Amino acid sequence: MAENEPISILINENDRHPASLAWQQIDGGKYAPQVIEVLQQHKKSEIYRLRDGTPGRRAIIAKHCLRKTGKLERVIYEEILPLLPISQLRYYGCLEVAESDLWIFLEDAGEQSFSPVDDSHRLLAAHWLGWLHRSARQTGVVEILPLRDPAYYYEMMREGSENIVQNIENPALTPEYIDILRSVLTKMETLETNWGILVKFCQDFPQTMVHADFQPKNIRIKQGATGDVLCVLDWEMAGWGSPAVDLAPSHGMSSSSEVDLTVYLAIAREFWHNLDMPTLRFAVHVGLVFRRLAAINWSSTELSYPWVDKPVLSMEIYEKELAQALTHVFGKSIQ
Repeated sequence: MAENEPISILINENDRHPASLAWQQIDGGKYAPQVIEVLQQHKKSEIYRLRDGTPGRRAIIAKHCLRKTGKLERVIYEEILPLLPISQLRYYGCLEVAESDLWIFLEDAGEQSFSPVDDSHRLLAAHWLGWLHRSARQTGVVEILPLRDPAYYYEMMREGSENIVQNIENPALTPEYIDILRSVLTKMETLETNWGILVKFCQDFPQTMVHADFQPKNIRIKQGATGDVLCVLDWEMAGWGSPAVDLAPSHGMSSSSEVDLTVYLAIAREFWHNLDMPTLRFAVHVGLVFRRLAAINWSSTELSYPWVDKPVLSMEIYEKELAQALTHVFGKSIQ
């Protein structure tokens, strides 16, 4: 849902805070927060942790977001996750407060973040993703999920390129930054030329429900009745597509998955026919291409502002990671 540490803590007048007022309509006034921790404050979303001061009682997470993004999460929490045999957070409800926004309330996931270098966490992630991908195919959720197929990531690539072109004359961009952006454009132009080949590679991949933003900041490890369990947050990007996107690493030059592929393979063979380890590793590289295109797209939306250091430097990293992934997928011919 957000980073563990609060940005700030609100104590006075909590009963009049919008998060508290919205929760009271869900809870009927049974749980009155004494402390409200601010976990995230963005233009399009806000996240709070509500505590009532009772020792040992798990807090409530309140997420305020636009209806167009929160609508999908609401459907997933209310209609889809209850159908799947995977660990999940308790969902308390949703409150629509205006035509444009809503509140979503969830059990607090706790303080322990997922670590991709922890073998026990990698095992949990492999089981969780394996059963998500396997069991979702046995339901009718494809009918209510947006597509996250290659065409979706192609549009992400095109939009990202257009954002760069439209803002490349931003006076805040230095010559060095412009060179970085042109390099990103060149890489995506090359990929666009070879997109048909990439689509053919994906034809043998099964389609299923994907989280599409499976990364440490969206994953928590909490103590269950029989041991640690993995809980995944932020379903805004979820949809129906290739499982490759969930298997790819979220950042870094490494092409190694953040889940135990041997364990995932044992589960995925039930729905991914003729799957073997080389095919699975290749799928990780393909998923990495999709994820970096999405990351470049998100960063490109910030290029119209005077503060361009973060988006440009982020895209410089993504471009290098994308180049490495393309080499694994296409070979040196893509360079």
